[in-house]
Amino acid sequence: MERQPYTGPRLGSWSAFPQWKAGFMAAMASVHLSQYFLKPQFEDLLLVSPALVQRLRDEAERAEPIVAPMLNGTKREMATHDRMLRVHARLEEAIQNEVACHRAEAEHRARLYLISALDTALVDIMQAAPTVFDAWLFLHVKSLMPNLTQQVHDVSELLERSTDDVAPLEGPMDKSLQDLLAMRGAADSNAWFHAIVNRLKVTLSTHAGADDTSCIHAPSFLPSHTFERMPRAAHAPPGASLMRHPLQPLGSPLRLQRYRTLRTSPAVGNARASSKKESPQHSFLHVPAKLLHYKTQIENVVETHRVVAQRTKALTKLMAAHGHNWAAILAEGHATKVLLPCRTSKSLQRNKIRMIAYAGPRLGDAAEIAAWTTQFLDAAAAIGLDKYFTIGDYTDASAALRVSQAKHHLIASKAEAMEPEVPSGLSASAHRHATQVRRTRVQDRIDAALAKEALAIGARDRRAAERYLLSAVDPRWHATLKAECGPYAKWKRLLAMRSTTSPHIPALLDAMSITMHTDEDWGTFSRRLNGPVTTYIDSIIAAGVAAAQDDAEAIAYSRSVGDKLRYHNTVQWSYESFQQDLQAQWTSRTETRDEDDENALLYGGGAYSSTDDADGRDATTVVVHDTEDEPMSNDAASSPRDSPTHRRAKKQKKKKKKKTAKLYCTYCHSKKHSDASCFYLAIAYRDKIVREGYTRPHGVPIPQLSDDLVESKRRFCTYCHSTKHNDIACPQLFDDVHSGSVRTGYADPDGQLMPTPARVKADESEQTPDTIEPKKELIAASLVPPTAQDEMTEDVEPSEDDHQANVAMDVEEEDDEDDEDDDVVITHVLEARSNKWSAAECLHLVALVDELGSAWGTVVSRGITEKTLLPSRTPCAVRDQYARLVQRGLAKKAAAARPATRGGKFTPAELAFLRTTYAKYGNRFGAIHSNGQAQGLFVSRTVADIKNKIYRKRAAWAATEYLTSSE
Repeated sequence: MERQPYTGPRLGSWSAFPQWKAGFMAAMASVHLSQYFLKPQFEDLLLVSPALVQRLRDEAERAEPIVAPMLNGTKREMATHDRMLRVHARLEEAIQNEVACHRAEAEHRARLYLISALDTALVDIMQAAPTVFDAWLFLHVKSLMPNLTQQVHDVSELLERSTDDVAPLEGPMDKSLQDLLAMRGAADSNAWFHAIVNRLKVTLSTHAGADDTSCIHAPSFLPSHTFERMPRAAHAPPGASLMRHPLQPLGSPLRLQRYRTLRTSPAVGNARASSKKESPQHSFLHVPAKLLHYKTQIENVVETHRVVAQRTKALTKLMAAHGHNWAAILAEGHATKVLLPCRTSKSLQRNKIRMIAYAGPRLGDAAEIAAWTTQFLDAAAAIGLDKYFTIGDYTDASAALRVSQAKHHLIASKAEAMEPEVPSGLSASAHRHATQVRRTRVQDRIDAALAKEALAIGARDRRAAERYLLSAVDPRWHATLKAECGPYAKWKRLLAMRSTTSPHIPALLDAMSITMHTDEDWGTFSRRLNGPVTTYIDSIIAAGVAAAQDDAEAIAYSRSVGDKLRYHNTVQWSYESFQQDLQAQWTSRTETRDEDDENALLYGGGAYSSTDDADGRDATTVVVHDTEDEPMSNDAASSPRDSPTHRRAKKQKKKKKKKTAKLYCTYCHSKKHSDASCFYLAIAYRDKIVREGYTRPHGVPIPQLSDDLVESKRRFCTYCHSTKHNDIACPQLFDDVHSGSVRTGYADPDGQLMPTPARVKADESEQTPDTIEPKKELIAASLVPPTAQDEMTEDVEPSEDDHQANVAMDVEEEDDEDDEDDDVVITHVLEARSNKWSAAECLHLVALVDELGSAWGTVVSRGITEKTLLPSRTPCAVRDQYARLVQRGLAKKAAAARPATRGGKFTPAELAFLRTTYAKYGNRFGAIHSNGQAQGLFVSRTVADIKNKIYRKRAAWAATEYLTSSE
């Protein structure tokens, strides 16, 4: 890059440095060299382009030998990994070398620029500095030398005139420290200046002429033994100087290891010769005054680099005047002294949002919000923050475009490095495809990283908007606004303040807006309610204290009332008896209501409901009575008992008796609970198997398994959710068992895997005289229809015992309708996985036993692997279940229903034939298989089965023959 000559003004004296440095740094920023003056050992990574990185990576790849092709498996993976590490090490070393070369070149250019900007008299003095950073620091120090010298001289004069030898020194010494800290903004520079001033204070205290140095307390920045080992020193002659070692080229030049105080001056003639090992020294700070006593325990008054309110408002005004012209903002800010001298254009760009504050009039009265809002939003729009106040969950679509070029370059470089290179040795088309795939993956990584950066920028803007709003309102409103989350919520809360001047009104509205969800427990609801209620109580206390007008008794009374309210609010949600009482009231309200609530809740505002009754009669006029839940005929609806006079007398009679209406569940037809507490309905909604034709009554909530539910003992099929039969006589379950498609999640509540034989009665309500057929029995336990004619006759003809059992079942169902204990309350149902044996699982068990025999461990492992048995099955459980199946005769039926499968156990006849033919034919397994099938063996076997079985058995056969021959 060709160096452009410096065309700005030249520095001719140290005093003109503060006015000259702004223009010089602006010129250096234009050629990207300003950071070399402001940061020690600065390295610009942007100078290493992606093309250069790619070239260095290719060179590193070529320098490392490839992995030997004869390696395979783990050895090849390890060798490839080691080679990749060596390549990355070579690449990192090459990049560091390139960065060092670029830094050296930029350092040389910066030094030439600085020399061209200085007067000839100053150039010779600057040659001693090893780096441009040291030279720039030297210019700062030399520009402050006259002020520091005058301040120390003033200190000495004050000490001679004052009897107090400590107090007059605090102001001048702290002022000296302030001047030093104003030079630079780096933390290491501040540490160096602190060390200079602290060392000066220690030296002054040491040469104070005290008789006993033990009375001097060591300051906090020095160890306690410093003054104990310090010898008494005589007064230093005039010209004593504070010296330090020259800046070293290696490491940070500001991390000075040692300071030394020369006790003599060369002008006096008694200078102490320096050690031969020490390098030539030069003084940056010369103090031509005698050392004075100073207070040892000092208080550091250091101005931090946090932007105070005045500078923040000044920066806002500068941005309004110059926009984003950071060089102009920096020049004017330094000229008017509203910005610290250490501020740079890059730091202003990085912190512009964080530093911005509202520069208009601050809102102090809620009545002025209407007029203040427009002005505030206009000011927020000027810096791009207005939409965060007016749009909820606003996201800046252009946030990704605000990612700096350096960050974008870093993201792209990381994405390139994280994706593996395209392997060599591919064909042209394969190489193009692999390159395109790699480029796509790299771009996906870049897009994901940019999206994260955009989210971070948006979060930063939202925080800046919150601070911007807080800077525009009175501080007494900060506590109220900080309770809200986000700038949009804060803005809405601020606008709500103009409707009332009483802060407890919006707090009360917030507390009243908290409602309890249906699936929420009491503890979670109380925690959500506690915050708004506490805010409301605090606002009441604040109003009472404000109205008390410094009356101690009134203030104490207001606070006691607030404490009682807060205590009562805490106790009522944590006291166990209160919770139980409230839950009992809620349960009674759900299950037992008065007549009006019951009609509105269960029947949609009327007294009638359409049901499908079990006996097939028309039940479209079911009405709630006091005595029995019986359907009322159409003739009864028009009888004289239905006159208005009779209805009024009936209502008065009900009010006198105060009897509640009986409940009725339109889903399971139970008279002991409603739809809102039906266990079967909750299961149906959970598994999405609600019975066809069912309509939930108006106003009835969907029951949840976490509620207190009721399970009826009435006749109900938990598989198809019909009220006309039980699970044991369900034809749909019978068909699904046949087809192997039993519904997932079916728990088999009767405790049987395969239903026992039972008769399934056809639905008489759906039959007509023309369609009535002779009654047939469906054997639910049978896996296949019976083949023998006598079995069919035996199954079809009902027996007398079965008829009596059916009659008894009907009688029991009629008795259950009036039984008070026919329902079981289920409190907080916990969904546990059912371990009952299903019909499909039983079929798989029989098949596995036929194939593997009584090796129960193998049966369990095979079934779990093939997902035909539950993972909780054990060998003992499988053995017991198979024994039960054999006892019922179901295992034999299942085996007969299954087609012959491969891989079953070889029969003794087949094994004997295999042994004989193997001795005759040897490894001619095809001949063995064909001869066996000719004799009726190996019906379901293949040649591979024969081969595998012989391989497993031939060792045993050989051992048997050996033992036989030896005997």
